[in-house]
Amino acid sequence: MKRKILALTLTVLMAASNVMAADVVVNNTKIDTEAVIEGGRTLVPVRGVFEQLGFSVDWDADAGKAELSDSTRTITIIKGGNTFTVNNETVTPDVPQQIINDRFYIPLRAISEAIGADVAWDAETKTAKITYNETSAEVKTEDTLPTYEFTEIPTEVKNTTTGNTLRGTLYKPETEGKMPIAICAHEFGSNSRRRWPAYGQSLASHGMAVYAFDFSGGGNESQSDGSSLDMSVMTEVTDLESVLTEVQTWDFVDTDRIVIIGGSQGGAVSAITAARHEDDINGLVLLYPALIIQDDLHVKFENKEDCPEVYSYNGWINVGKRYVEDMWDYDIYAEMGNYTKPVLILHGDNDDIVPYSYSERARDIYPDAELYTIEGGVHGFQDETFDAAMVHIYDYLTENNLINK
Repeated sequence: MKRKILALTLTVLMAASNVMAADVVVNNTKIDTEAVIEGGRTLVPVRGVFEQLGFSVDWDADAGKAELSDSTRTITIIKGGNTFTVNNETVTPDVPQQIINDRFYIPLRAISEAIGADVAWDAETKTAKITYNETSAEVKTEDTLPTYEFTEIPTEVKNTTTGNTLRGTLYKPETEGKMPIAICAHEFGSNSRRRWPAYGQSLASHGMAVYAFDFSGGGNESQSDGSSLDMSVMTEVTDLESVLTEVQTWDFVDTDRIVIIGGSQGGAVSAITAARHEDDINGLVLLYPALIIQDDLHVKFENKEDCPEVYSYNGWINVGKRYVEDMWDYDIYAEMGNYTKPVLILHGDNDDIVPYSYSERARDIYPDAELYTIEGGVHGFQDETFDAAMVHIYDYLTENNLINK
């Protein structure tokens, strides 16, 4: 789905009541049905807005379902649901849709998420304004971005804290001048050669350099120095920090367009690193982030002292006591919100390792975050779910000017 999301904060001066009405103007035309402002959120009437935008609106009262369609998309909204779909792709708005006075209402921002409309709030006139046309809503995606040849270069980086050498692959587009770069942080027990070449090759073919590396002791097949018995989330943070520092010295890198992409535990590591280095990191993409680690450790052990010197974590790899000690009292949610730039979170609806609710909580904590469901996605994206994830990643990169257009 192609979309252009204009992220605006809608600030409303509330009256003594918690609910108030507001006018709605769509493409410079005021519609008959008013918006409702409840708890600081602006909800707009589905039928009035979408009919004015040129959509056909079909309401099935028995099923409690609204189906909205134009020449390129079909939007399905179900009464009582927390999500809606656009061309069968799930979108999760910041607040659920509601029935108010026998009319279907959805959050104003959801209009932007659904079709790429620009939304704005006029505080002086208390008016919600929606502007949309196909041309202004168009966003460049993978199919329309310029393409490049690229080379894959084995590249080492020294962790200046531990002295370990980190080994990975640089995917470098064959183009002149400065270019954006994505640093990829892999999953627990894995490496940069399992899933990450697909990301590196795709992004590099569209002008974005990518460095995917193995964490020290991050998996049994890690090519970097270090043992898994000395590895923890926090040691991986120092690995990522060292890579970030090194990447900033590479003469071909546009240091105003550095993006971190992390999966599972690499997503948790990325969230911590971004919170501590916001000035250096311009974009953050979290794929099925393992924000469950502390909770999972508290289930496995009564206290951190109970962890043996060598522990087989879920049968994946052996870890040492440091893995437990570093995360036992650390609340990642308390720190992650320090990163205030736009964040993209992708999570599969069939993930049986990290519940979706952990990503929902992250979305609510970040000042500017979008969470999208990858239908059929498990804990790791490949084939169709990888393709679906890349659509969102390219949308995010183009919308935030983090890739060459």
